[in-house]
This record gives sequence, structure tokens and C-alpha cells, in this order.
Amino acid sequence: MAMSTTDPNHHNLPMANGTLPGGVGGLHVRDFFRGKTVLVTGGSGFLGKALVAKLLRDTQAKRVVLLLRSSRPKKGQERGMSPRERLEEMLLTDAAFEGLTEEDKKSRVCAMRGDVSMPRLGVDPEEEREAGVAAAGEGEVVVFHSAATVRFDEPMPEALRTNVEGTREVLRLCNRIGSR
Repeated sequence: MAMSTTDPNHHNLPMANGTLPGGVGGLHVRDFFRGKTVLVTGGSGFLGKALVAKLLRDTQAKRVVLLLRSSRPKKGQERGMSPRERLEEMLLTDAAFEGLTEEDKKSRVCAMRGDVSMPRLGVDPEEEREAGVAAAGEGEVVVFHSAATVRFDEPMPEALRTNVEGTREVLRLCNRIGSR
């Protein structure tokens, strides 16, 4: 029997007894993430932003790491923004992050330079360690993969590299770090 529970933002959320499926037996979502590092690909997209904001608001995840590329330079600019600059701008200007404390924005979320279309996700192993992804113990990193190209005019080789090979690279990362 499904029940409704109310989150701090006063939304009724249907939950199956407030617990997670898949053998996590009796563990509430909030408890599941307590102390874990969460890696999100596609965190700058529509779905990713909503997920990151929800993780920061409603869980006690130790850290939320966004895999982000540097942006391309805009017309008239010499260089694009670094992943860290992109994250800072997103946290400051996107409505999804309104109401979050500065402490949550500064201490619980960070950017890790990478690109799902590249081998090893384009991640430097040292940066992987610094972000707390490689150093976490088995099961201490939860990965949400939502990066994809959704352009219908994307050349097929590029779409396959990002959407198919990128997913394979995320799975390889999960195997390396023993994530869920």
C-alpha cells in the first residue's frame, strides 16, 4: 500500500512505505544517502539540475560531485568557463537552487572536470581522488548517469560516442570504484 509523505517543501510524495526498493529493506531514502558521495553526469541539464537540488535539499549526502566539461567560448570571448566556474554560475543563477544555504552550495557540491564522450570520461585520476570519488570505499559512491546528447541533428558518430560509449565509460568507472 502506497502512502504519502510530506517533504520539507510541502510536496506530497507517494512512497512505497517510505523505503527504497531492491533489497535495501526498511532504509529510508534520506538514510540511504547519509555520508555517501554522489556523482552526477549531466548535472547541468534540466533533469540533472533537479536531481542535484533534490539531493542537496533532502538528503544527507556528504558530497555531490558533478562531472562537467569546460564550456565553449562565447562569441567575443577568448576562453570558455571552467567546470568550477560553470558550477558556481549554475548555483547562483538557476532557480532550482534558490533557497539552498551557501554552506550547502560551497561545502557539499563540487565540479569534476570530465566529458562522457572521452575515454575514462576524460577524468584525471588525481582529480577523481580529490573529488572523493576514487577514495570512497565500496558502496560509498552512488552514480546517477543522465548525460546525453539530445540533439536530433547530431552526427551519428558523435551521438553514439556520447550516448553509448559514454554510458560504457560510466559503467567502467562504477566497476573501478565499486559504486552502486
